[in-house]
Amino acid sequence: MGEPKPKAAQHNAGAFLGPDLLAAIPMRTLSDEYHDGPAEPEDSDRMPPPEVPGRVRRFLDQLTAIGRRR
Repeated sequence: MGEPKPKAAQHNAGAFLGPDLLAAIPMRTLSDEYHDGPAEPEDSDRMPPPEVPGRVRRFLDQLTAIGRRR
């Protein structure tokens, strides 16, 4: 077996003394747990994907394209 890893330093709120107990209580802050990141855009800011044209619309587009060539 290798050597044991040393324990990482941990903030604590001090030792709390009870009737038969002395306990070190770990302490964390919000900054230890909170990681700032970009927020997701709201749904109202997003544009919906364009709809696929139907058969009639594609047919009309083809007819107009043929008419423009002449």
